[in-house]
Amino acid sequence: MKKRLALLAILALAFTSPLMAEEQSAQPHGEADRTVEIEGFSLPAEVEIGEKTLGLNGTGIRRAFFRDYYLGALYLPEPMSSTAEIISRHGPSRISLNFIRDVSLSRMQSALEDGFEDNTPASEREALAEEIETFKDFFEPPQEGDRIDIDYDPERGTIVSINGEEKGVVEGAEFNLAVLRIFLGENPADTDLRDGMLGMD
Repeated sequence: MKKRLALLAILALAFTSPLMAEEQSAQPHGEADRTVEIEGFSLPAEVEIGEKTLGLNGTGIRRAFFRDYYLGALYLPEPMSSTAEIISRHGPSRISLNFIRDVSLSRMQSALEDGFEDNTPASEREALAEEIETFKDFFEPPQEGDRIDIDYDPERGTIVSINGEEKGVVEGAEFNLAVLRIFLGENPADTDLRDGMLGMD
């Protein structure tokens, strides 16, 4: 209950009025100056994607084999608590992965491959095969303390940045929907991570 109340307080701060969003829009690197402390990480309460201000929707921990790997954070233009709603109202978003421990590149890329396979039909994966390979090549082996941001700007596409440095862009709304489903789909690698980012935990 305490965790739920704390998250509600964070969301109340993150999704500000239009006036407050306008005041934050001049911040460098697409991030507001207000932060929230979660699981030892200092996360921005708001981020800028294109011309849109996004608020922190929810967070969750990716766990496997009794180990914590990263804190995942989802940013959206307004609070949403279901994957269906996010997809039906598809717009700018950020999925931020804040690493708690080192992860090998092979493990990272394998996790992405499994995520596409488990949540995107084979026919769609075949149509997006080139985009998927390009996307995987943007990644580097994450180290403890690293942050990987996966942004969607409808004007540009899916943007991967590592510690604030842009690594590449994949165009297309359909590809971004496939990426979102890796983390938020019916068969995510970690349902607790998904539910946390949806603000359900």
